[in-house]
Amino acid sequence: MNTCGITIMPEYIQSEGISTVLDRLEEAGIKQVGTSPYYMIPTEEGVGHREPPIDAGSGKVRLLDRPLWGKNELWFRVIPSFVANLELYQGLRYQPPVCEDTPENLLNDFIAAAAQRDIKVYFQIMAAIPPALRVQDGGPFEEDLALLPDGNPLVEPLSKNGSLASSEILDYTKALTRDLLEQHPGLAGIRFDWPEYPCYH
Repeated sequence: MNTCGITIMPEYIQSEGISTVLDRLEEAGIKQVGTSPYYMIPTEEGVGHREPPIDAGSGKVRLLDRPLWGKNELWFRVIPSFVANLELYQGLRYQPPVCEDTPENLLNDFIAAAAQRDIKVYFQIMAAIPPALRVQDGGPFEEDLALLPDGNPLVEPLSKNGSLASSEILDYTKALTRDLLEQHPGLAGIRFDWPEYPCYH
């Protein structure tokens, strides 16, 4: 049986509410939805990041077609949707982001409410950009960068992707996957995003 899926970032669940988002998904016949394990915290202008992203300056004129908290552009910071189980990351080069605030239970509530409507929820995380929660954050250490055939690194790569062959990145991703599945019961699975790099040079 064919099913339709869609990605919706958690800030829209926060902004619009669980029922509103699920009503729209159900009306569209969506049976699978991907989101990410973080929460967006609006800030004052100039503090944190801008949504939509400025993208090296060219995105300053861009505005959101789908407003967040009634705004077509806003500044924000993010926190993880969970307090990491640090035992899973012991001895690893990469460590999970610290959750300085107490995270809401919104995503677990969303997962449970979606299940009642027969909608499966997946988390989308970055395949090779630790700490892997958002593509805009983080990045690998030099030892874990992808190399050209002559052994040299890329000059000014567009993305922050590391090598998919890096054992350190793989070990971190395994720990993070286990952590997310344990802390978000009912999650249908994990979608690894941006598992590529050649076209981003």
